[in-house]
Amino acid sequence: MAHLPEGVVSGVLVTYGFILSGSVSMVVGRKLKVQNIPKISMVTAAVFSASLFHFPLLGTSVHFTFVGLAGMLLGPVAFLSTMVAVFLQGLLFQHGGLSTLGIIRLISVWLP
Repeated sequence: MAHLPEGVVSGVLVTYGFILSGSVSMVVGRKLKVQNIPKISMVTAAVFSASLFHFPLLGTSVHFTFVGLAGMLLGPVAFLSTMVAVFLQGLLFQHGGLSTLGIIRLISVWLP
């Protein structure tokens, strides 16, 4: 998962990112089943927890994401799971900006 700080992306791009990300969330949310919520919650916690461990590499730092694991275990619902994990990272630890959340979600889904 990438992190974009506030103010790096233009307002128009942020707006389009939220619109497109919200649309994808609505489509994926229809596939959400109540009996799968415990599994989704555990995968979200794993994605969130794994990304807290940072390792120095060539003057910067990298971290695990487990987004691939989330995709294998949850299918399309992984979009919502990782969205919650990235939102909590931004809110609790200031890893990236909250205004760029829509752009980050779309980038992490379509770019490996």
